[in-house]
Amino acid sequence: MSFNICSGVSSNRKIEVFVSKFTINLDDSWFHLAPNFDDPTKSQWKRNGWEVIVFKEGNVHRGWYLDCANQIVNITFYGFSQDLGVVRESPRRLSSLAEVDSSEEDSRLVDPSKPVEPSHPEGASDPAEKYEFGVSYSPSPFPENIP
Repeated sequence: MSFNICSGVSSNRKIEVFVSKFTINLDDSWFHLAPNFDDPTKSQWKRNGWEVIVFKEGNVHRGWYLDCANQIVNITFYGFSQDLGVVRESPRRLSSLAEVDSSEEDSRLVDPSKPVEPSHPEGASDPAEKYEFGVSYSPSPFPENIP
């Protein structure tokens, strides 16, 4: 459904973020990293599946390969030598919160009972394979009954 991406580092740094467009043909330009999730026009990327997310500051780059199929994934970038903060909204919760659109594609995106086939870049059959940016991330599923 989407990635929400913000910074967990000093706001005076000039960090940019890129999100690939393998699953939905939208803008894949470099954007300034939002300081928080407050403004969706600056922090949200609508996608639905495996995408490459890359952060850069000058000539330093670091990227991850993440999946957002049927969920909203909140990502906080803590720096080039740190891991990402990743919080996934559960599909069950999303189905009760999502606005239902009349179009077939949008209805499928908010209905977790309709499966979505994962999509991978050409030649990448395993989502855990390293991508050309050099770093991959394939999180294990989270238990649904976390208090």
